[in-house]
Amino acid sequence: MYTNIDTNHGLSTISTFIQINLHLLPPEYPMKLILHLLTLVMKKHVFKFGDLWFLQKKGTAMGTIVAVKYSIIYFALHEQLTILSKYQHQFLYFRCFIDDIFVIWNPNGIYSHKDLKKDIYTYLQKVRTHLVHLKVTNN
Repeated sequence: MYTNIDTNHGLSTISTFIQINLHLLPPEYPMKLILHLLTLVMKKHVFKFGDLWFLQKKGTAMGTIVAVKYSIIYFALHEQLTILSKYQHQFLYFRCFIDDIFVIWNPNGIYSHKDLKKDIYTYLQKVRTHLVHLKVTNN
């Protein structure tokens, strides 16, 4: 999933996530510096394969220390704004890891699991324009 996140959309999403959650960060949090450094990592990532050097032009900068956190925050914005804000009261258990979500659902609420599934699917359809090779599954 990491390599499929459009760089510009990913950086914009991270910026939005930080701005929404700025009240949770220390007052001196260097948001502009963090976003500038993240932009450098994502847009100037050079790596070696065999004897050849490559500049990665699309997707998350794989092999960098920020790759996993970048992907987690990318999806966390949706979880925060759509899933948790609407369905949190019906989750008996909710855990996520990057692009995988595990939920134990309480059926005794105002929403059905079909509502949750529809909202997740709608989001994935929207974000699909920014991802390559997205595969949606549910079990």
